[in-house]
Amino acid sequence: MKIVSTYDKLIITQFETTGLLSNVHEIIEIGAICCDSESLEILWEFETKVKPRNITVAQTEMLSVNGYNEAEWANAPFLQEGFGAYYFRLDHTMIFTAQNVLFYYDFYRATITYQRLRDRLDPTPYGYNYHRLDIASMAYPFLNPPVYRISQIAPAFGVEPEPIPHRAIHRARKEYQLLKEIMHRGSEWRWTYQEPFASVGARDIPQDPSLSSPLKHGAR
Repeated sequence: MKIVSTYDKLIITQFETTGLLSNVHEIIEIGAICCDSESLEILWEFETKVKPRNITVAQTEMLSVNGYNEAEWANAPFLQEGFGAYYFRLDHTMIFTAQNVLFYYDFYRATITYQRLRDRLDPTPYGYNYHRLDIASMAYPFLNPPVYRISQIAPAFGVEPEPIPHRAIHRARKEYQLLKEIMHRGSEWRWTYQEPFASVGARDIPQDPSLSSPLKHGAR
């Protein structure tokens, strides 16, 4: 069994879709930012439109948000090529990251299943890829009262909300900015890997300085 002990990158991923159901609707645009999990240095960006095969099942509200039109998508690749260009950049050192991560990961899983692709984010051959980061959940401790939509979370951290129509890469960049602000605020509060133990007075628990970052050591 292949073991990997380092998840040292985040892959912030955004899909624009023709609807909310991954078993019915299609990805029509992909935006992604790969960054270092500690410094948040951007390693690369990726964006592409994807031509839908059955636009007739699209939800009208979704198309009004993502601005789909035939003219802009006329020369876009179909799913196999468009998604493939994103997919082959992935590897098992990356953690799938998004605002509302369940929605976007659901479309990711549905697409690799439909195309009979293995999960390149999985460090094992057994389907053990369960590491994901949800930006709303990361922001939750800093918000009172809590809010959950990015249009509400972003202003609370000084980030301008994304305008409509959405572009997948623009939203990924907004989420990257938001992630930086969340982590900066967390560092100000000195939330560390060891602090939960110290806060309850567990002084006898060995403190290993090498465990300063759970992301660098494959924390579950």
